[in-house]
Amino acid sequence: MTVEAVDQVNEMQKCMEEMQAEQDTYNRHEKLFSFEQGSNKVLVKLQSEFTPLHTLWNLANDWQTTRALWLDTSFTQIKPEPMNQFIIQATKKLNKLKKELADQHFLVDRVLNPLSQQIDEFKKHVPLIMKLRHPGIKTKHWEEISKVVGFNAAPDLELTLQGFLDLHFEQWMEQVTQIANVAAQEYTLETSLDQMDADLQTKKFVTSEFRNSGQFILNEIDDITSTIDDQLVTTQTILASPFIEPVKKRAQERLSFLHLSEKIIMKWISCQKNWLYLQPIFTGTSIQQKLAKEARLNGTHNHPEFQTVMTRDGLFDQLNQCNNLLDQINIGLNKYLEAKRMGFPRFFFLSNDELITILSHSKEIGKVQESLSKLFEYVNTVTMDGDDIVSMNDSEGEKVKLFNPVQFDTPEIEDWLNNFEAEMKHSLNQYIEQANMAIKKQSKEEWITSFPAQVILITNQINWRLQVTQVLSGQKLQAMKVLLQKYLEQLETLTGLVRKPIDRLTRQVLSCLLILEVHNREIIKDFVHKEV
Repeated sequence: MTVEAVDQVNEMQKCMEEMQAEQDTYNRHEKLFSFEQGSNKVLVKLQSEFTPLHTLWNLANDWQTTRALWLDTSFTQIKPEPMNQFIIQATKKLNKLKKELADQHFLVDRVLNPLSQQIDEFKKHVPLIMKLRHPGIKTKHWEEISKVVGFNAAPDLELTLQGFLDLHFEQWMEQVTQIANVAAQEYTLETSLDQMDADLQTKKFVTSEFRNSGQFILNEIDDITSTIDDQLVTTQTILASPFIEPVKKRAQERLSFLHLSEKIIMKWISCQKNWLYLQPIFTGTSIQQKLAKEARLNGTHNHPEFQTVMTRDGLFDQLNQCNNLLDQINIGLNKYLEAKRMGFPRFFFLSNDELITILSHSKEIGKVQESLSKLFEYVNTVTMDGDDIVSMNDSEGEKVKLFNPVQFDTPEIEDWLNNFEAEMKHSLNQYIEQANMAIKKQSKEEWITSFPAQVILITNQINWRLQVTQVLSGQKLQAMKVLLQKYLEQLETLTGLVRKPIDRLTRQVLSCLLILEVHNREIIKDFVHKEV
C-alpha cells in the first residue's frame, strides 16, 4: 500500500508542478499585455495542503526501504553515522508533520503514528550500534564483550544487523558501553600518533648553497622546530592518559625520537654556526679535510625529508664529533688571535669576526683596507706602488705621502702593519719639522696649502707656545701686547683667506685654524688684561 500511495502522491506532485508552471506562463503573458493577473490562491492552498501528505508518504517509503536494507546488511558493513543522521532528519520531519496534519486523524492514526513508533523503536538501538561499529573496536574488545555476554559476540560477514539486534545486547548495555568507550579513547590516542607521523612525513629541511662553495647550509627550520615542540607536548599528554597501555610503547618511542630530533637539530645549528664563523680562515678544501664528511649537508640537500634525515645512522654522534672538533679549532683560533693581537696591539680594536676576515685575506690589501680606519683613525685607504705602500689617505680625500715606502708583502700581516705605524709617525714628525721651518719663510696662504692638515694645526700650536713662552720669560707687558696685535692681524689674514675661492679641504683646515687662533688670542688677551 505504501508504494502505491507514494506513486500516487508523486504523480499528484508532478501535476501540481505542471499547473504551477502553466500559472507562471499565464502570469507572464498577462503582464506582457498589461492585463490584470489571475489569482493563484487556489493552487497555493492546494499545494499547502498537499505538501505534508507528499512528505509523509515519501518518508514512510524511504524508511521502509532504508530499514530493510540496513537489517539485511552485514553488521560489519554498517555505517553508523549516516544511519544516525537519517534517524535525526526523519524525527525532525515527523515532529513537523504532527503539527501540520493534526486534523487529519485517519492519516495520523494509520500512517504517522505507526511510522513514528517504528523509528523511535529503532532509534533505541542506534547508540549501541554506533559504539560497536566504532573503528576503535578491535578483536581484544570483542573478546572482552564475549566474556560479558557469555557467548562469542565477535561479528562476521554473515551476521546481519537483524541478527545482531536479535542478540539483544541491550541487556548488557552498561558493561558493553564501558568497553566501547575505552576502545574509543584508545583509538583517539592511536589516531593522534598516526597524525603526528603523517605530519612529520610532509616536513622537509630547506637548504641553500653557501657562497657557491658546493656546501649547503640549513635555512628556515622554524616550521620543523615548531612542529617538534607541538608534538612533544601532544605525546606527553598522550602518555599521561589512563588509556595509554595499548600504545604506550609506540608513544614512548615517539617521545624518544622527538627528543633525539630536537637534540640533533640543536647540535646541527651549533655546528653550522661554528662552521660559518670559522669558515673564512680556511681556504680551498682545508675545512673539508678537517671536518668529518658526514657533517656536510649535501646528503640532506638531495634527500631533505625530515624522517629520512633524522633516522640516519649515527647522525647525532657525527654532529657531536664535528662540534668537538670545531670547539678545538675555536680554542686554537682564540689563542692564535690573541697572539696576533699581542704582535700588533691595534688588533684589539677589531672584533674576532673582523680580525678573522683580515687574517684570512692578509695578502689582499682591499680586504685589509675595509677595517683600516678602525686600526688607524681617519686612515681610510692606502696608495700602493707595486708591493709598497707609498701614502695614506683619509675619507675626505687628503693624501699624506710616506717618506719611506712600506713593504706590504711580509711574512706576517702584523709585520707590515707595525712598519706602517712606525713610518706613519716618522713621516708626520718629518712633516712637522719641515712645517716649523717653512712657517717663518712662507706666506700664511702658501704655508697652509703646503703640508697635511693635522701637521698645520700641530705646527701652529707649537709656534704659538714658543712665542708665548718667549714673551713670558722676558717678563715685559709691552711684548705681550705686541704679540696680541700680531695675532689680531693673523686672524684678519685667515678671515680674508676664507673668503677666497679655495678647495674644500683647505677651507676645512682654515676653519679649524681660525678656531684655534681665536682661542690663542683670548689667552694672550687674558695675559694682557691681568698684566702678566
